[in-house]
Amino acid sequence: MKGRIIGREGRNIRAFEKATGVDVIIDDTPGVVIVSAFDPVRREVARSALNKLIADGRIHPTRIEELVAETEKEVEQAIRRYGQEATHEAQVHGLNDKIIQLLGRAPLPN
Repeated sequence: MKGRIIGREGRNIRAFEKATGVDVIIDDTPGVVIVSAFDPVRREVARSALNKLIADGRIHPTRIEELVAETEKEVEQAIRRYGQEATHEAQVHGLNDKIIQLLGRAPLPN
């Protein structure tokens, strides 16, 4: 599967890195692909999109772009939902949408 992720002459992995803005590190360890980025939202989009690509099996640049765009929308919806849940739980209403999104992006306490 790692060979399919890399693609012919690195075509697939370059398309994935360009679409997501992360670095993909394919190690010699069996079953390990590392997604590296400072932005946790980008990392989550890349992780989720890569899982979908592997499950689907059709890994080529066009499909990569489609799945990344779809996954970005899903992650943004989840962020908005988490922000709304946080405001509802704190019983704070009437906040600006940007503040709700920031609350949704905040890391969860351990």
